[in-house]
Amino acid sequence: MDEETADTFSKIRIFTEKPSSYGTGVSEMTGNSGFWESDDEIVKVYENRVGYAFGLGKWGEDGKEILRENLKGVDTAIHSISSNIYGAMDNDDVFQYLGGVSLAVRKESGETPSTLITMQRIPDQVEVEDVAKTIGRELRTRYLNPEWIEGMKEEDYAGAREMSRFVEYMWGWQVTVPYSVDKAKWEQTYEVYVEDKYGMDLKKFFNRANPWAYQSITARMLEAVRKGYWQADDKVRKKLAVEYAVNVVEKGVACCDHTCNNPFLNQMVVNLISLPGVMSPEMVERFRLAIEQAMARALAEQVKAREELQKKLNE
Repeated sequence: MDEETADTFSKIRIFTEKPSSYGTGVSEMTGNSGFWESDDEIVKVYENRVGYAFGLGKWGEDGKEILRENLKGVDTAIHSISSNIYGAMDNDDVFQYLGGVSLAVRKESGETPSTLITMQRIPDQVEVEDVAKTIGRELRTRYLNPEWIEGMKEEDYAGAREMSRFVEYMWGWQVTVPYSVDKAKWEQTYEVYVEDKYGMDLKKFFNRANPWAYQSITARMLEAVRKGYWQADDKVRKKLAVEYAVNVVEKGVACCDHTCNNPFLNQMVVNLISLPGVMSPEMVERFRLAIEQAMARALAEQVKAREELQKKLNE
């Protein structure tokens, strides 16, 4: 790089996706959690996707190295919400952009940046808050609120799908901004949707309207446990494993990103439900068979193949 070009790049502060492309890749990476073991892999995808420079005569030129250098000096990441149409937990865009840059800053600088939301929904009343507060409020007022749940139940299949989606978006925040989703948030979600804290017959609803949404919810909670984000107690782990396994056996494998195509998770489930007194050997075998039929391969072979694939991806 000549001196003039270096001088220009040193002044650029706008980095985003390559022209004609969209998305940071963070949502796809967090969703496919059976393919990575370190969040460094997510950062690599993020920087490759948004490492294009704009400004001072540059329009989408490769600037990944410059981006990395800039991230080292960042201490705050901010996103604004100015509409009541969307929030931080009903889509994957907020966590893949705000969460993505927060995660990248943490990797490049070695420090977790302040990750903030500026609330601009009410004119002339702008409030700045930590994203953990935003997520907590949306959980309490919407996703853990019996009135919202009742409204979703009226929408049958689509309502159940929305329930599973918020869990997926919470997972996205967990991975990108770990402190924003603490143990209590997972426990509260478990109590409401698995233990049916409010007595809303949720199991009956899911079985009738969309059993695979419930399978997705329990699988994502188990994945949070498997990857060490949620330190759930043994009773909760076993309960989740049983709920997931029974759903797979009775309703078939959902085959979303983190179920049938996640041999590490399914092996963990087999280990849990094989413990004395958790499930009968017959049910354990039926679960294993369902997973193996879905993937047309023995579970042990799936695990080995995934380990080999991960090794190649990280070379």
